[in-house]
Amino acid sequence: MTDSPYILLKRGFSLRGWKGLPYALVERGTGAVAFMRQDAFRVLRFCNGRFTEDSPVFFGKRKEVLAQLDAIRLRPRREPSLRKTLPSKPQLR
Repeated sequence: MTDSPYILLKRGFSLRGWKGLPYALVERGTGAVAFMRQDAFRVLRFCNGRFTEDSPVFFGKRKEVLAQLDAIRLRPRREPSLRKTLPSKPQLR
């Protein structure tokens, strides 16, 4: 297990898509919509709290897209692993 933080989409943002406009990032508070390229959208789909930045999921082009998102301040936030605080098996009583 890694000590790297898990990557999550920024708070207040959601990934959305519509017919003809399939790749968008929506700011829920304001309703503002930013359309993006498919590759950026796919990278953001992996920012779900299950993967760390050093995960093999973020390789090559995907790592470059993360850097571009950082440059425009859309980089997803990092959270410490919650898995360390949760029991690995359910507690039976």
